[in-house]
Amino acid sequence: SLSQLNTEAVQYQKAGDDLAAICSYAKLFHKAKAGNLTHPELHVTHYNRAGCYLSLGLYEEALFDAQRCATLAETRMRTNPMGAAAIWIKSFARKGYALNGLKRYR
Repeated sequence: SLSQLNTEAVQYQKAGDDLAAICSYAKLFHKAKAGNLTHPELHVTHYNRAGCYLSLGLYEEALFDAQRCATLAETRMRTNPMGAAAIWIKSFARKGYALNGLKRYR
């Protein structure tokens, strides 16, 4: 299930194995897309994967996930403002770190 894959990815991330976490997140997103599935916390998953990419210096990938997180969190805020607002705000920090890594200062 999506929840199991997310739990696996978070465990890898907490253990410092960012590459394994990214692989688990990739499986999660593939399964979600293939089955046309959704999850209300998908924005958090993009946020977490962006953190993994940043740790590995993969700034383009981190930028994509930070932007996707912001988009999904903004949509989620329409139904649950308090639940998604914090991640929406944090996604802009991840976006900034990614842009800084890409030396795109403007």
